[in-house]
Amino acid sequence: MSEPNAAPHPDGEELPRDSRPDEPDAQDVERDEVPTPPEEPTTSGDSDDTDARFASIVAHLQQDPTWGGEVPTGPAPREPRFPTASGVRPLGPRDHAASDDVIDLEDEQSHFEPPEPPPLLSGDPFLTLGWIAVVLAPLSLFATIFGPRPTPTLWLQITAGVLLLGVTILLWRMPHRRDPDHVPDDEV
Repeated sequence: MSEPNAAPHPDGEELPRDSRPDEPDAQDVERDEVPTPPEEPTTSGDSDDTDARFASIVAHLQQDPTWGGEVPTGPAPREPRFPTASGVRPLGPRDHAASDDVIDLEDEQSHFEPPEPPPLLSGDPFLTLGWIAVVLAPLSLFATIFGPRPTPTLWLQITAGVLLLGVTILLWRMPHRRDPDHVPDDEV
């Protein structure tokens, strides 16, 4: 016959009482009983004293002062809801009456259209050639390396040369001097 708290063994057999993990018996622990912590030691400096103080702290932490012995069942109590008007909404950033001047100013500012940006690659043909070389050479290199056929050495050398030429053009076309007071496209 099995005991009420017997833990089943993986083979389906029950373990004897002394081979089970430490678990309290139902008779040993009563629901209303609160464990009392051990008394605090009077001497200090000893390792046993430290262990006793630690056990005291742990015992205090394990006590639940709100434990009344019974577990509440059923739904949690609801807080009373206060009646609210159906048409009431929280105030927003524009819940005040604006004057005609403010409305006209907002209309004027809301119709702002930014100017057309300049074309990216149509300004300087050398700069365009440099960017094309810098972008297409690595793409060509990846396509030939991961392609189905072995890559000829001459093709790799040409691709590396085009990449180096593109980087050289971009570095050559960079501004050499910078005027600290000059701001390009500065409009007042």
